[in-house]
Amino acid sequence: MTHEFAYVNGKVLPVGEATVSVLDRSFLYGDGCFDTAVAREGKIFKLDTHIDRLFRSLRALRIDLPLSKAAVRAAAMDLLRRNGMRDGFIRIVVSRGTCRYASVDPRATAGDPTVVMLTRGIDPSTTYGGPSGSAGGIRAIIASVRKTPSASLEARAKSNNYLNSILARLEATTAGVDEAILLDLDGNITEGSGDNIFCVAGNRLRTPPTLNTLEGVTRETILALAPRAGLSAEVCALTPYDLYVGDEVFLTSTVIGVMPVVELDGRRIGEGRPGPVAARIQRLYDDVVRTEGEPI
Repeated sequence: MTHEFAYVNGKVLPVGEATVSVLDRSFLYGDGCFDTAVAREGKIFKLDTHIDRLFRSLRALRIDLPLSKAAVRAAAMDLLRRNGMRDGFIRIVVSRGTCRYASVDPRATAGDPTVVMLTRGIDPSTTYGGPSGSAGGIRAIIASVRKTPSASLEARAKSNNYLNSILARLEATTAGVDEAILLDLDGNITEGSGDNIFCVAGNRLRTPPTLNTLEGVTRETILALAPRAGLSAEVCALTPYDLYVGDEVFLTSTVIGVMPVVELDGRRIGEGRPGPVAARIQRLYDDVVRTEGEPI
């Protein structure tokens, strides 16, 4: 559910009246970046961390935003309050701006960057297309489409170009499963279409390095929580084999939290149902979001 108001370039408008130009560079070329923060029980979690990551992405893409972090934060909090947000998300989107004419050349940009913020409520039924995407865990495949090499497009910049992820998710949908895992050109695991990935081997919690994956805020939170779950955390290269034979596999992101993967490429993961480690991590994560969140 999208909420009533949206923010566009300093103005708060009803969602139905909030528009951007057809010459906006994000619409034409995906030339921009975004970030998303979660709200639970009327508290926003790690908003400053998400804004810091947004500004790192802007710097990497050489987009000069004429707003301070404090101004972005104030606008985000104002929108959350106006929309009466308790459980849901706020998404902050920035594009390089509007073109004087349609051209890939950034020098054709006219004026300041475009800044859009919108909120939506939590609707688990739409995250992975059905009830299997919750208590029962999800099924996944290894996608044939590969992750764009970081030498070509830095994965740590959360850009508006998600075509690889969209093609991977379409592949999953065609295969009748919920999600697709992308490999790099060397056959190593990177991430899902919009989420980081973990596997459990004994008391070890393992996840790929951020060489060609997003520096997920939820990922970092889970790594910090691992010792409280009785686990040692390892950041290391993983292949599909590591996931196939893992005791458990789960995905993490701001939107899904912790999501167990119970089947990969037709292979049952562990016992074929959400495991105890994912359940412990989910409880710890939920507690942290509730207790460390900032009142809206």
